[in-house]
Amino acid sequence: MNTFLSTSASPTIAIDFAKQYKQTNDLKQIIYQFNINTLLQNTAPYADISSFSAYQSEKELLIAAGSIFKIEEVHYDEDKEVWFAELSLCQKDDFELKIIMDRVKEDIGDGLIGLGYLLARQRKLDKGRQYFQQLINESSGNVLKIREVLMKIPIVAVVRAIADMVNQYL
Repeated sequence: MNTFLSTSASPTIAIDFAKQYKQTNDLKQIIYQFNINTLLQNTAPYADISSFSAYQSEKELLIAAGSIFKIEEVHYDEDKEVWFAELSLCQKDDFELKIIMDRVKEDIGDGLIGLGYLLARQRKLDKGRQYFQQLINESSGNVLKIREVLMKIPIVAVVRAIADMVNQYL
């Protein structure tokens, strides 16, 4: 997670928030159930901030940026008509997680170049192209940085061409 997260310890409150948005083919209602083992060391901080909230009945929790969660289970509740994802807080030095994160960095890199590449791979081509263009504009003549960005741009073009061909035959 790369931003602070405000959440509720009350399942009823969470479901009420989720139900405010209608499900469509593209959008689904999902409740994230965060399991936080308070005995774990080396995790991002979290806190119960209910006493500071204007709505104390929400039982609000704040989870810090940089928190890492493992997906334990995802299921659909037919009665509530909502998806549930159970996530467990991980230690930052979790060996299994480190292997996965190293693989992701190897595949896409890190920083904005990696983000642009990831967006392109997710078929968010315009966003990927915008990130690459922004990086080139901000490189201030750094030839090595510009070269690194330019090497990723053909991927956006190839993914776009394939997407256009697929759409042509649908």
